[in-house]
Amino acid sequence: MNKKNILLLLTAVVMASCHDDNPYHNKTDEYTTKYWLSKYFIPNSIQGGIEDFKKIVVDGKEKSVMDSTKFYLHFDHRPSTEYYSEENNKAKFLEYARTYHENGDTLFSNFSGYVKPVGIKSLQMYIIRDEKYINVSENFLIKYENDSLIIANHYSNEAKNSPKRLIKKKLSELTEYDYKWIPVHVNFEVIDKTIDRYWLRIQLENGVEDWYPYNLHLKDEHKKY
Repeated sequence: MNKKNILLLLTAVVMASCHDDNPYHNKTDEYTTKYWLSKYFIPNSIQGGIEDFKKIVVDGKEKSVMDSTKFYLHFDHRPSTEYYSEENNKAKFLEYARTYHENGDTLFSNFSGYVKPVGIKSLQMYIIRDEKYINVSENFLIKYENDSLIIANHYSNEAKNSPKRLIKKKLSELTEYDYKWIPVHVNFEVIDKTIDRYWLRIQLENGVEDWYPYNLHLKDEHKKY
């Protein structure tokens, strides 16, 4: 191998060793998107369940059990559902992209973007008493990550890792702006941890409404083990 070939080989090795794994750098490859939020959909399916575990003592022994005061909601869509991306319904996708302040001026490599539910109007928690629904949203915290800070700061790592992204407030305090930025996955936590069966009411801007039950058995939970 002559000196010229050796020099070319060493240059290639150095370039490979300096490869930037940061998804924000502007490098075009087959796994790129120009949008942090690369797909939008109107939810027509939801999943939920217990989110966390806790330690309890039963017969003098510590056990790890599911904590029914903390649970989650996951927005989803069936395969037949219409969605909006650069490849599907592009005109509508670009309309949503403008709504969420993205103009497609950055290429993300090794990153396919995030899915964003849209059209969420209201989330409220209820209990049933004497066949009547009573709103108890004041008794619930909602927690989720808000991507608006990332987009506003042009996808910087500092914004991505900022604790300000984490939204934690009473469910009853959500604003129209909060609903706009709600992601696919959100968490709930009961503030006053009482025994009850809670019903989450989900309302969409298109008029669709759904209810999701969460069963809580708090004070007597250890008796199941």
